[in-house]
Amino acid sequence: MAVVADFGVAKAVDLAAMREDGAWTVRNGGMRVVKAGQVTSIATTNALEFDPVISPNGLDVAYVAGAPGSSHVLVRQLAGERATALVKEFPGEQLRPAWSRDGSLVAFITNGVAYSVPSSGGAPKVLVETPDFAISEVALSPDGERIAFVNTTGLWIKPAGAGDAVQLLPGQTLHSIAWSPDGTRIAFIDGIAAGLENMSAAPINVITIAGGKIAVIAKGDVVNLSPVWAPDGRSLFYTSNRQGTLDIYQQFLTRDAQPRGLAQRITVGLSARRISLSKDGSHVAYDVVRSRSNIWTVDIGSGVASMTAARQVTSDNQRIESLSLSHDGQWLAYDSDLGGNPISTR
Repeated sequence: MAVVADFGVAKAVDLAAMREDGAWTVRNGGMRVVKAGQVTSIATTNALEFDPVISPNGLDVAYVAGAPGSSHVLVRQLAGERATALVKEFPGEQLRPAWSRDGSLVAFITNGVAYSVPSSGGAPKVLVETPDFAISEVALSPDGERIAFVNTTGLWIKPAGAGDAVQLLPGQTLHSIAWSPDGTRIAFIDGIAAGLENMSAAPINVITIAGGKIAVIAKGDVVNLSPVWAPDGRSLFYTSNRQGTLDIYQQFLTRDAQPRGLAQRITVGLSARRISLSKDGSHVAYDVVRSRSNIWTVDIGSGVASMTAARQVTSDNQRIESLSLSHDGQWLAYDSDLGGNPISTR
């Protein structure tokens, strides 16, 4: 489930409560007062939809859709009704989309290599490749002159044209990189990246490119995800479960990128994971993961089973964690949260 929302220009966020499914757009009315705003659905299919990133002009959103291993990047106009695949035939799953500063290109990761493709679709071109070290994430600088990327050895920066990459920070668990609006700092998370079911506590940090000074913005005693900068560079937005559900928080910063005061909770019960902000701060994109599971049966025959021959037994909007089959094979017992709370069904 991918989501888009509209923000205020500088210090405020206007977000509305999210529906049970889909991706959304929210509009902001003020600059300093945080209040609820309008929400518009962007993606509401039963497919897995995640990692939304809004274009710099706030008119389009790119996101990932599809099953793990075969996912692809889609782009949809917020005012439109249909999403279009950026690359229709390309080997490997496509992950972690990122826009160029002018919105003409979308970068993504496939098989440990960073590619770019016109936002209207076309043939992908290699953007960054580090043989023997898989790239997991890429981000283009606000001025378009540099590329930041993360591979299995750490955080790197290279010129957008010719030139060698320089390691900014070593590490094997760095992710969620975000350039500051002036291009002098990069926010990042140091910890195990969140999966669909598992999330680990990790801190949000900011590194100053000149000198390498690191500031801790959010301590790693809770789950913190997806830092993004406010347009003026004076605060960071991120998602955290510090008060229960994953909600959006805003942390104001001092001139040297140290936390100023306590983080302000912007939403309640949103369950957002990844968020992104348009260049002018008027829109924010976010996604929500809703777990669903059902029971299938397949004949193992001689011991080799084909999933293409599987038959679906249940097809409800529910989550099932355990099941048991009767000795005669006629009855099935399983738990389900179909009614809102886990119960046993047969």
